[in-house]
Amino acid sequence: MRRLGLMLCLLLLAISTPLSLSSQTAAIVVPRDYPTIQEAIYRAPVGGIIQVESGTYPEELLITRSLTLRADTSKGEVQLLGRPDKAVLTIIAANVTVQGFTFVYSTTAVQVFKSMKVNIAQNTFRPTIFGSLDHAIEVVEAREVTIQDNRIRGADDGIAVRENAAVEIVRNTIEGSYWGVALYDNAQAVIHHNVITENLFAGVLLWEQGQATITDNNILENVMAGVAVRGGARHSSSENAISRTQGSGVVLRDQVEATLRDNFIEDNAQCGIEVTSGVRVYGSANTIARNRAGDLCPPDFPWPPLFY
Repeated sequence: MRRLGLMLCLLLLAISTPLSLSSQTAAIVVPRDYPTIQEAIYRAPVGGIIQVESGTYPEELLITRSLTLRADTSKGEVQLLGRPDKAVLTIIAANVTVQGFTFVYSTTAVQVFKSMKVNIAQNTFRPTIFGSLDHAIEVVEAREVTIQDNRIRGADDGIAVRENAAVEIVRNTIEGSYWGVALYDNAQAVIHHNVITENLFAGVLLWEQGQATITDNNILENVMAGVAVRGGARHSSSENAISRTQGSGVVLRDQVEATLRDNFIEDNAQCGIEVTSGVRVYGSANTIARNRAGDLCPPDFPWPPLFY
């Protein structure tokens, strides 16, 4: 009898446990469960999942707790439509994922502020017909932020990183902005495996003590510079293709430090690498060729041995 009772208890436990886990992890669906995304955010538990069905949502969203916000694009785009004077989405939280949306914005699409462990993935960013006045993604005083597999077009800064923030920027396409990626105010970034193209000023800008490791990117057909480093910033570049810029491929100014190895810096309309006095340059084994105003400018700068 005791054995039968034990077996019944185990059977009940086996049946009830999956149901309990399923109920805890079930996604909130917008608009099925709540009519707006913001209401779903308010109602979601910490660590919850919100799934948004196709449609256009003219909302200003604020996330202040850990959660996953993802688009269900099986029936079409999920558009988040911004207002001219507000960010579409502001994140002030840890452990947040935002995935799969189309942001249509005229000021800032996503702002990540004083947060940790945020993942912005597989989104599309495009400006309204009036253009963008600010950023597709802005990261301020945040750490462990990953920006991956997004398509970004038409901002002042495609991705702006500020005030000691630290980010990883990987496998994005960033095009048609003023600056593709811009680091300011001691910001830090690892930038790898991106396509950064057709930006008006520079593909990558480092300024005001910014620090970056730039690896295995295609930085192509930008207008003024492929990579511009100034204002005491430091960076290392390796295995990048920096080419067909209307200005110089790499521009180093104002007491910066740069290490370049195994890059292909070719076919730029001005210099391959352009430096001013006070710059410190290290590195080797770069391929620098067919740059119209010269491969290294000025040629009498103390370039490292075997630099190219």
